[in-house]
Amino acid sequence: MNHQPHKPKLTTVAFCGAAIVLMLFLCSCASSRRMLRFTPFHSDSDQPTASEKQNYSISCQFNLWPLYCHAENAVSMLWPLFDYDENGYALRPFINKEYQEYSLLFPLAAWNPTAGDGWFFNVYWNNTSSYAGCFPLFHFSPNMNSILNIYWSRRDTGEADDYGFFPFFHHEYGIRQWVFPLYMHQTIDGENTLLTPLFGYSEHDEKLTMFNLLIGCYFYLDRGNSQLHSWLWPLTVYEKSPEQNRFHLIPLYSHNSEWPALVNWSENQKYANGIKNNFNVLGPLCFMRTSRYNDIFSYDSHWAGSHAPLNETDNILLGLIGWGHENYIAWDSDEAEELAWSLYFSEVRKYAKDDARQDEVYELQQELEEQLKRKITATMNKFGIAERFPETRAEFTELRNVILEKHSREYLVEYGHFLPFFRYNQSEDGLNWDLLWLLVEYTSNRKENQRQFSFLWRVFNYETRAGKSSGHILFIPW
Repeated sequence: MNHQPHKPKLTTVAFCGAAIVLMLFLCSCASSRRMLRFTPFHSDSDQPTASEKQNYSISCQFNLWPLYCHAENAVSMLWPLFDYDENGYALRPFINKEYQEYSLLFPLAAWNPTAGDGWFFNVYWNNTSSYAGCFPLFHFSPNMNSILNIYWSRRDTGEADDYGFFPFFHHEYGIRQWVFPLYMHQTIDGENTLLTPLFGYSEHDEKLTMFNLLIGCYFYLDRGNSQLHSWLWPLTVYEKSPEQNRFHLIPLYSHNSEWPALVNWSENQKYANGIKNNFNVLGPLCFMRTSRYNDIFSYDSHWAGSHAPLNETDNILLGLIGWGHENYIAWDSDEAEELAWSLYFSEVRKYAKDDARQDEVYELQQELEEQLKRKITATMNKFGIAERFPETRAEFTELRNVILEKHSREYLVEYGHFLPFFRYNQSEDGLNWDLLWLLVEYTSNRKENQRQFSFLWRVFNYETRAGKSSGHILFIPW
């Protein structure tokens, strides 16, 4: 006789577990809080709050949880299907009551008759905020109302604010639209704007401030201190302003524009306390030239009036190959340099001090400034520059320029590299170069009549100083 193999069935415990999980998903928040009171896992957070009943604590007199639990004023049967206490009841998932919170087949319906709010399917209401509706048919509130796709609103004063018939018409303060974006007309704060797919314009105080043709085919914008023209925006843009003009033709050329192109040229870019120009082809990947005007008195551009000659740097292939020159200021004497800087700091203190401050420190500063003025005046008389201390900002600038012209000169340093093979820099003082990161190195100083040659990080070294020769091989001197 053949016996069919026994097929396992869903056990009673597994079925009850699945039912409990389903009940937890279907019960409301209020019901879930009261439901935990009838379990061994309840805590103080499951008890009534200060605004609710205080004399409440579950202490089962007869406990066969989860089948049956009986307390003085509470009963739970087949937890979590049914429970009852003096604060409410629950027959999950059909109906729940916790204090003044009710739910029916949650989340399909829930309400609070005391607070005056709730919902029933797609109908909702709130007496406190004075709104009610039936989504998506209608909505009524003090400020916003709608019936299907017709809507209107009112301001706090009760005046009509905006209204419309979506998506065909919209009107609000200063704005009127018909089947947006086919037509839009706006009048706000004296500015009149009309937008259509064919053309658009904007005017303020009878002056044209914006005009476009076929949206992006041509666009004109007047910002007051600048005017912008664009053809096939954003491919071609030209902007004229007092500071500088911008132009780009994407993807070929860009001038003073933030839009990158194959060829880019930027002028008078501010960085730190200086100004630089930049020209590049394919950014730093192909070729880049940077020129800079470094302000000599560069602590604050407000007092800047003198600039060093132009410094230029050229780079190819992300800087692997580069060359350029830097210009510095060489003073004829320390006294001339001290005079130039003393004039600068005197100007800074003169226009940055607080005359309203009157204390011992201020009086000491005044005394020091008078001493410095006398010293500066004496030095200027010695150089034959001026006979009195400058009083205006123009006089300060003029004196600095005179000192720079008569008592300083340019100091040129040229340099180049082809990394990692070769580097060099040269000035009137000497020449320095190295091969393969100091594998072979040569330095010279014309002022001190000194030359030095080394190989393999000074494994071999040869040096001449003031006509005398010396060196070492494998750290053995000779």
